[in-house]
Amino acid sequence: MNRLPLHLLRIGLLLSLCCSEALAQVSAEPDSRASARVLAGAAVEINPWTAKNMDALIEAIGDARVVMLGEAWHGDGAAIALRSELVKVLHERLGFDVLAFEADFYGLHRSWTDARRTGSLTAVKADVWPFWVETEAATPIWRYVEDQMRRGDTLHVAGIDTQIHGRTSRERLPGELRQRLATLPGANSDSVEAVVEFVTAALRRDAAAIKAMPASQPALFGRYMQRLEMEATSAGDGFWARVAASQITRSRDRGMGENLIWLATEQYPNRKIIVWAHNNHVLTNKWTYFESPAALEQLRGTPIERAGRSTYLGNVARDFFGRRLYSIATIPYAGTYSPDIVPVLRGEVADFGLTTALDPAPEGTVEAMLAGAGHNLAFVNLRPLRYTVGLTSSRVLDYSTLGPQALRIADGWDGLLFTRSAFGLNEPTPKEWAKR
Repeated sequence: MNRLPLHLLRIGLLLSLCCSEALAQVSAEPDSRASARVLAGAAVEINPWTAKNMDALIEAIGDARVVMLGEAWHGDGAAIALRSELVKVLHERLGFDVLAFEADFYGLHRSWTDARRTGSLTAVKADVWPFWVETEAATPIWRYVEDQMRRGDTLHVAGIDTQIHGRTSRERLPGELRQRLATLPGANSDSVEAVVEFVTAALRRDAAAIKAMPASQPALFGRYMQRLEMEATSAGDGFWARVAASQITRSRDRGMGENLIWLATEQYPNRKIIVWAHNNHVLTNKWTYFESPAALEQLRGTPIERAGRSTYLGNVARDFFGRRLYSIATIPYAGTYSPDIVPVLRGEVADFGLTTALDPAPEGTVEAMLAGAGHNLAFVNLRPLRYTVGLTSSRVLDYSTLGPQALRIADGWDGLLFTRSAFGLNEPTPKEWAKR
């Protein structure tokens, strides 16, 4: 997951030439409470466990080839549980049969191929982030994937992340890479070993080993990845071309988008794909955030050209799939969540049993409006409201460190999933969810 403040400091924002004009436009926007009220008024109460009112969501998705399912925080058990049920609905009613995680592209490609042969998901689970595998909230989705494998009605699993972090990558990538690089024209054995050494240290997250390497070693790695990408492309080996390109891209989101496009056009050309990621990544219009008051204030004066290079996974996918992409963000109102997530992203052990309170969303936010309207689980189709609803206050981007942000929500996502009650990764799913 990209932590937004750091992400934005890296990629920048269009401000240097139009800051005063943009701020004037923001100040003229309609009251965000009115916008939130409009969104809440379009909500439909749903329940995927009982199939209540799911037709509204099914109709909104329509003939989409790709559906993106986001979450505001990786420690949100409610978002995982709700999306797990939605995956079942999409698979059984609309024929979506590829589940692509914001997880190791190389590792999951290899481990899923093995899983199809052995019938075991052990290696596959080791290549997905632990909060989406080793928790009570995630148990139903993996039980469902395993059940589909046994029945022969396979729900394929894939990864799109440029970050190589899974067990399969640690065990197999250095050796495969050594073999691949050694066949490149003019490859030098010492240079190849230096590249493999660098990759091995990166996979182990051994910062001390990387720091001790010559300053030229990372650059050497980059040059070899460029050569590998070109050679693999020439040979028609799209997978290795993507592996190499993923490691030298300057934008993780762009790399994930390109990996998704490869899955849709090469690996699974006739299949429908579900993407499982963070709300931030599935944002289909970067200006939804970049033109928000918070971003305008934070990044005033950033060079104009840097904004043009920035993007999101959802933005890349929207450019390619157009309206055949449907992106959904999940937002909670109040409850609890698991805060100890960041260690996992560093390859360390996290305490998923630890929970902290999620205070009720502030008055005037879309979450508060939905809760005030009596919704418990609800869906909002944003497409009919696109470009007609102004700035709306929400914690859609993150509720652990960021407060509510004023965003053009209807311009950035296609739909919203709302949960009144958030809960931690190892806390039980509320019984009333299934009973209603």
